[in-house]
Amino acid sequence: VVRWLGAVQALDFGQALWAVGSRMSAGTMELVEKAIADGEILRSWPMRGTIHFLPREDARWMVRLLAPRILTKMGRRQRELGLTPDILERAMTLFRESLTGTRLTRAALLEVLEAAQIDTSSGRGYHLLTAAAQSALICLGPLEGKQQTFALLDEWAPGARVLDGNAALIEIARRYFTSHGPATAHDFAHWTALTVTEAKRAIDMAELRSVNVEGKTYWYAELAQPPVESTLLLAGFDEYFLGYKDRSPIVSATDAEKVVPGKNGVFRPTVVANGQVVGTWQRTITTKKVTIAIAPFFAHAARKADLESAANRYAEFVGLPLAKLTIE
Repeated sequence: VVRWLGAVQALDFGQALWAVGSRMSAGTMELVEKAIADGEILRSWPMRGTIHFLPREDARWMVRLLAPRILTKMGRRQRELGLTPDILERAMTLFRESLTGTRLTRAALLEVLEAAQIDTSSGRGYHLLTAAAQSALICLGPLEGKQQTFALLDEWAPGARVLDGNAALIEIARRYFTSHGPATAHDFAHWTALTVTEAKRAIDMAELRSVNVEGKTYWYAELAQPPVESTLLLAGFDEYFLGYKDRSPIVSATDAEKVVPGKNGVFRPTVVANGQVVGTWQRTITTKKVTIAIAPFFAHAARKADLESAANRYAEFVGLPLAKLTIE
């Protein structure tokens, strides 16, 4: 699933698990967590300065292709924090030495920096960690209890594919338009944080197909499957919503604001019926049960039986009984 999508935003870990599991034929939270623990998929900061799930074999070339632009943008903030090139170089050396052959939690890595008299306060530690990840030195490893660990990328993702230059651009374009197409060049540039010029060049080299709709050119890599009637509960930050700059084909501008209230950058889980975003939902999980509340955008947004089926599918994913479903 992750390889097919190219990458999956994983800022919210629990939502990201469902973003993957909802696309599996019989996915469970346990199966997705095992894939993370085994290193089949990993988390890093490849694009847009945000954590994503990546396929293990693709992590290095994707970070090297997409992260440099973000690193450049971070330069100003790093200078404001007093993170000089010398401090950055020292931090990278410390990360490499302390993580060789092992994994450490964020707190432990920050202690390593502090012991070397590198100030980690006021977000400096976070910037050093993300800079190391965006330089393809480190990545997020498996959980240690409830604590996230870090590992050297070369150790946690050995045998990674080597793609550079045009080959990397072609591959990322084909991944995106296979899973997200039909989509525009601006959608692709938005998703990757490439410039529109770079995005168009990648599209040209990838030999994609296109269709013109109302004066806009949409690109795709494969013929889409015929649409089927369906009602889905999708994750927050899901690629179906987040993966496009122009979301007007699937949701009105008014309803889109309900998914990202106040444009605060937090994307709520969505209800999708027959391809259209028709509501949001939230879940409450305890050790013994899950409850789900659905907020449709309008009356008769989806059939009750279909919403019940979708809610039960999520309950099956987390391995808990659905104790209550509320449709507001």
